[in-house]
Amino acid sequence: MKKIILLLPLLLLVSCSKTVVFTKSFTEFSDNRWNKADEKVFQFKIKKDISSGEITLHFGHTPDPQYQSLPLEVSVKYPDGKIDNVFLNLQFDKDNGHSMSECTDDKCEVQTNIKEGVAIPAGDYTVSVKNAAMEDYTPNVLSVGISVKQDE
Repeated sequence: MKKIILLLPLLLLVSCSKTVVFTKSFTEFSDNRWNKADEKVFQFKIKKDISSGEITLHFGHTPDPQYQSLPLEVSVKYPDGKIDNVFLNLQFDKDNGHSMSECTDDKCEVQTNIKEGVAIPAGDYTVSVKNAAMEDYTPNVLSVGISVKQDE
């Protein structure tokens, strides 16, 4: 019985694994500033249908970004031409003052799902990410990226 109890967490870990089928990040930000007019566009091809997957946004920033949230407009264009628009308010601080970002030395990253547990048919995709902040630019930005993962 003890062996079964010890194996349960391992089985849960294995059953929740995901395979990355696409990942890309933009890291060129002059003076670590993301200008509002600088839309980040990711174009990629999914070779096989994914019955259940996710599209995740990755946002890299300096340890003190100087803002608690960042509004983003994301659009996902599917192979059939359909476009989903998603409005995100990327949060950097929890209510208790702790950071929601994972930090190492001089870089931090926060992630959020754009789509989760959805079918991702094979074909060509375009994902656009727009900085929707009120200011002309957002400071202390190191990277903006996405990844597409397949549930296993």
